[in-house]
Amino acid sequence: MLGIIGVVFAFIPLCYWIAYILGILALVFGIIGLVKKAEGHKALAATILGAVALVVGIVMNVIAVKTAEKIIDSWGDEVTNTVNTFLENYDDDVSDTKVKVALGEYQDARDDTWSDKALPVTVTNISDETLSFSVSVEALDANGDRLDEDTVYASNLAPGQSYTEETFDWSSVD
Repeated sequence: MLGIIGVVFAFIPLCYWIAYILGILALVFGIIGLVKKAEGHKALAATILGAVALVVGIVMNVIAVKTAEKIIDSWGDEVTNTVNTFLENYDDDVSDTKVKVALGEYQDARDDTWSDKALPVTVTNISDETLSFSVSVEALDANGDRLDEDTVYASNLAPGQSYTEETFDWSSVD
């Protein structure tokens, strides 16, 4: 019985260790049965099935490991290519300035509300193609601690075109 179950587990991925244990037990009990000459047919079947469970388990384990290595190698190549492509494009973007960001004067019309406060941010496309930009702006205190942050999204700016947006208009930053 242990040999049969061991052979079944030998074909189930990641359950090879169960096949090894059951195969060894079936092999040991089968050999003991053959030595004692008790129920010879069952002892012989246990010995054979135990050996089969071990061999099939080892073969299936080797196949699984080799397949996993191939998959990991292919993933590694794909990740390497993706990172290299990103770095090439990133280097191009860094070496060519395409945007100019100008901060206006922080306006605070009323001290008692959150409204009527704003920091105008102007984004200008200084490249020779239509582009979109996302600019993050942080408000820091005198110690450099972040008080608030906001983002300006400038979509489809033509060459030389500017876009101004008021940031921190609903901020508690004083």
